[in-house]
Amino acid sequence: MKKLLSILSAVTITTSSATTVVACGGKTKTTPSDNKGDGDNNVNEDGDNLLTELQNQMIDGAEIISRIIIASRHENLNFNVNEMLSMFFTPEATLMRMPQSYDYEGKNYNINNNLSKYKNLLAPSLTTLDQDNYAGMYASYVMGMYDNDFYAPIINGEKSFNDTMNINGGIGFNKENDNATGYLAGLNKNIKLSSNQERRDLAWGIQDTGALTNYLLDKGFDGGTPGDTRAAMGFIVGNPASAGTILNGGTNGGGYAFYNSLMQGGTPSRTTYKKVSVSDKLTSLNAGIDYKAGGYFSGLSSITDDGEPFNFGEVGGSLIKAAQANNINGGVALFNSMLENLSTTNSGALLTGEFSNYILPVMVSEIDADRFMQGVAFSLLSNVWKAIYDMAYGTNAIKAKALEFFGQELIDEIKDLDKNPNYSIGSSNSSAKKDEIGFDALLNFAPKDKINPGTNLVKVIEILNKIIDKYDNSNDKEDFVQSVFKAKGIIANAYSTIISNFVTEETWNEIMDGDSGIDLLHLAKGAFEMVLDEDIQKTVASAKNKYSSLGGFRNLTAGQKQDYINILGYNGSGYKENSYLDKIYKGFKDETIIGQKEIEGIFKGFKNKVNIEMKDIHEKVFQYILDDKYWDKKDVKVSGTSNLETSGSLEFSLDYKGVGDSTSNASSQYKKVRVDEDFNPYQTILSNQTSLDTAPTQDALDKIDANRAAKSGKVLGVEQGLIDKKDLIAYDGTGLFENMKDVNFEYKVKWENVSTDRDNPYWVMTSMGFYNNGTEFYNIY
Repeated sequence: MKKLLSILSAVTITTSSATTVVACGGKTKTTPSDNKGDGDNNVNEDGDNLLTELQNQMIDGAEIISRIIIASRHENLNFNVNEMLSMFFTPEATLMRMPQSYDYEGKNYNINNNLSKYKNLLAPSLTTLDQDNYAGMYASYVMGMYDNDFYAPIINGEKSFNDTMNINGGIGFNKENDNATGYLAGLNKNIKLSSNQERRDLAWGIQDTGALTNYLLDKGFDGGTPGDTRAAMGFIVGNPASAGTILNGGTNGGGYAFYNSLMQGGTPSRTTYKKVSVSDKLTSLNAGIDYKAGGYFSGLSSITDDGEPFNFGEVGGSLIKAAQANNINGGVALFNSMLENLSTTNSGALLTGEFSNYILPVMVSEIDADRFMQGVAFSLLSNVWKAIYDMAYGTNAIKAKALEFFGQELIDEIKDLDKNPNYSIGSSNSSAKKDEIGFDALLNFAPKDKINPGTNLVKVIEILNKIIDKYDNSNDKEDFVQSVFKAKGIIANAYSTIISNFVTEETWNEIMDGDSGIDLLHLAKGAFEMVLDEDIQKTVASAKNKYSSLGGFRNLTAGQKQDYINILGYNGSGYKENSYLDKIYKGFKDETIIGQKEIEGIFKGFKNKVNIEMKDIHEKVFQYILDDKYWDKKDVKVSGTSNLETSGSLEFSLDYKGVGDSTSNASSQYKKVRVDEDFNPYQTILSNQTSLDTAPTQDALDKIDANRAAKSGKVLGVEQGLIDKKDLIAYDGTGLFENMKDVNFEYKVKWENVSTDRDNPYWVMTSMGFYNNGTEFYNIY
């Protein structure tokens, strides 16, 4: 908190150099290629990296998505990738938030560093998917298997893809009405696979990852029922209370959207129409197998086929449990992951703009869950006002303590204050009121401020000065700290929600030792003085007036985000002195500012619970994705100098030396499957939907590609005679931790910008080759 305020009050302090936490991409091995001097070669003859800072940031962003996709493959960690992507791109819509920063054995792992580079530099429109509705991610959204027209809606601001329908044939989600609800995935006749073979070959990404996906598809099982949410892993805060409908934003749920959680839990948490369990669906298909769900806790899902039972899906199930268990704590810990990566680089400045829009929002989000996170972060500042107000108007216990400690004269002065904005922020989305959050709320929300903006802040500053003076003149500072700043103290009581839900009382008390509490008040005073600065008010008003109608920072295009941070003080290489962003950046990164250490401690405190929760899943999964020791990057090439170039491309090779599923022989599949343009990567089986009580209407069926539908839901490798049905389990693997062994594979990856909008890039993977000891292997689709 202190730091928060210190940021804002820093005016004449010298900034220290920013230190960026690197989560991945730190070991770029650039090697000369054969085409020296062709304009795409980014190294000299000595192998020195000649890329610009921006180009390196673009590579970092593409690499982290590539790592996630590679890790999901059968021969590696063997989980279905769609749900993993949802954890990072649509955590609010799917109610799964994998923490983006945590500590393990003294080392920080921060995926947000490079994930934000992809989101902000390479595909800013993709963040608009995460609305207060129910749509998640599919691999097709980042793997360019479709033609460029498929990506046009999201690029053009529709916050949607047209890959599923509703029961009547309506397409698109995150709309006011006529939303898709997961029906007929991939069958819309107006979406086409790419005519480019390398791009089309990426069509394995949706269905052909994760344990037993092809084996079960061959049995007629094509994942969940249209309209499904993900399965719920126990009594977790934030489990879906309802499902997507045609009228409330819809969903693309069903099929392979939530395969990991569905196979672990056995049934979706909610669904648009009638809930169908995995067991019921398999029974209706006469699949000849017995399935048992692993359930919410430590059990493993199992299949019995011809009397032979075996467990499967442990990796995917464990990922889902971790993401759901951290749904709330992971959200709050997100602030710390942002804080760790603030810098003066372009990507760092974009992150500073996003971070500041939580701490002291300029644009208040229209998305309930996102606005709640803004309310929590903003309360670090607004609660200082609340603490003072409660001395006169709070609980009887706090009023009695305050009167005894500070005297009647100060309490009478406090009675002139209005209640602070954001006073009632709690632990639910509905507690975050739009007009009570942000920079303007401090100036204009309270009754007196509506008449004369800033009246209350002036009074708050006067009272803070008197409290600070009392501390400075105190003969028993230890008693002062205990009575005022330690947990349940006069001022600390205003932070009880944060202490109990996100930091813990022990951590709070450690942070508040010594002069730390009074430093908080110094910072609060400086923060409020900054809000009263007329020059800063003008720039904030300019940014707000220009962009607030778009509903939140995440909804801005790349060009708009750049303009936004420029208005607030970014000049291309740093921040204009005394600007809004300059004060935010200095306050959170400059160790010479009073309170910087303390506010950093509070933000790190947000991570304490997360660190404990992430220990097991880090050891089993995430270390192999995030730790650079398992990855070598080489042969890096960048065509173009900017993320905005419409013809730009990125290429690199990744050597993965982590662990992989030894029960899968996918890395020995050396026969190449032919992927035609009428293949459906979603592998929807039409009869599984037309047989439902809530079957798609004829209007919907008239909008599908009949030829594609006839071929959909069949394993291509089997159809083309390249693999026998009895060998599908051996190809898929079972995805159990006990079978993970050391592996060493090479992946050659290319990314391209498929957007024609110079202000709004959209980079997707356009090819990936897989190599086992130099020999290429393939998927079976």
